[in-house]
Formats: sequence, C-alpha cells, structure tokens
Amino acid sequence: MALTSIIIPTHDRPQLLTRAVESAREAGTEIEIVVVDDGSTDETRSVCASLRDIVYVRLEERHGVGYARAAGNAASTGAYISFLDDDDARLPGSIDRQLEILEASPDAALVYGQIYRATQGLA
Repeated sequence: MALTSIIIPTHDRPQLLTRAVESAREAGTEIEIVVVDDGSTDETRSVCASLRDIVYVRLEERHGVGYARAAGNAASTGAYISFLDDDDARLPGSIDRQLEILEASPDAALVYGQIYRATQGLA
C-alpha cells in the first residue's frame, strides 16, 4: 500500500495534539505524520518533542491553517495526502480503507469520509 502523509496543523492547542496524532497512527499501516506548529506560543513544541515518529515543522510566526497545511505538504514524502485538524480524530483503519477504494478506482482523484460524530467537548 502507498505511503500516506497525514498533515496535522496546530496552534496553541497541545492538549488536543496527542489524541490527533494517536488516531492518525491507528488510521493506516503505511503513514507518515507531519505536525505543523503554526507559531504556537505555549508548550506545543515540547509536546511534539515527546511524540515518537512524527515529522515536526515549526513556523516561527502564525500564518493560518492554509499556510500550515501547505508547509506540511512541502515537508511530506507520501504518495497521498490527508489533512487532520488537531481537534479531530481518525477512525482506526480509515486511511487503509480509503486507499483500497482509491487504488481500485483509477478514474478517481479523491476519496473522503463523512463525519462519524461531532462534539463540542475537548475530551
């Protein structure tokens, strides 16, 4: 299966980042996790240093989520790209399932999934 880069932009929300990264790990078998710190002014850098097997990109100034995603894309090496916000989580195996569908459909350029459920809580 092809390598997929999961790009996670973040800014001043280290309390959410670990959950997003762990869900990304469980989403696929051949993944690269790229965390883009969009100029955070809190402990985001140290949280990222404690996370194993991630590509960490630090933007010294805040540029916004679009710029952070583009920076993550530039730092990624995957054949496919997936974006994951720091306050979201992927379902286990979801990347592998999406790749199966995409690779079985040569005319398709994009595969996406629906939201399973949403909550305003941070837990």
